[in-house]
Amino acid sequence: MVFRTSNVIVTVSYREETSGPAEAPGSAELQERARKLARSLADRLEE
Repeated sequence: MVFRTSNVIVTVSYREETSGPAEAPGSAELQERARKLARSLADRLEE
């Protein structure tokens, strides 16, 4: 995911790894987590 705010270009790469028998989350869930992280970073850059 790439976004621009306040003349800053930010690239967010999100990967989740599991340990043990836990099942990895689905693609949609990972995308939603990446969007939330990007929004959080954008909000901090705008402060």
